[in-house]
Amino acid sequence: METKEKEEIKVHFNGDLITLPKSVWNGSELRDFLKVPTENRLFLEEPGKHPDTLITPDTTVTLKNGDKLYDLPPGIRG
Repeated sequence: METKEKEEIKVHFNGDLITLPKSVWNGSELRDFLKVPTENRLFLEEPGKHPDTLITPDTTVTLKNGDKLYDLPPGIRG
């Protein structure tokens, strides 16, 4: 019987290194795991000049090692 190693993804959230137990999340799960305040918006930082990706509660996102996430309160643009 083959044993599967536990998947761990290391990402940055608001500048802190966080270890996630899996790579695929829906936005609601990710917000809960990261303890993002309800009123804040959660973003995945995109490289280059592309706009950062807003992660809504119904978004499915696949994260990889080194990804950068941040949250912003209402009225602040990413």
